[in-house]
Amino acid sequence: MYALMGLTDATIVALVMYPLTYSKDWDGGYKNTKYKISYDEYRERADILHEEFQIPVFLLGDEQHMDALSQMIIDFF
Repeated sequence: MYALMGLTDATIVALVMYPLTYSKDWDGGYKNTKYKISYDEYRERADILHEEFQIPVFLLGDEQHMDALSQMIIDFF
């Protein structure tokens, strides 16, 4: 994110998390199997990102999150 801020004059007002991830194999590697993250997984990752960057983190495809993000963008401008 810091690279994005350094390369452009844009203001980053939020992050949006993609809701799919890969399964981990028994040896710690990643399989080619995608699964939808749980709300708890989203919350854990979002808390880490929010703490680091101090901006909201929304979950892509969640209707309430997308409505809140849309309103946040409208309010920003």
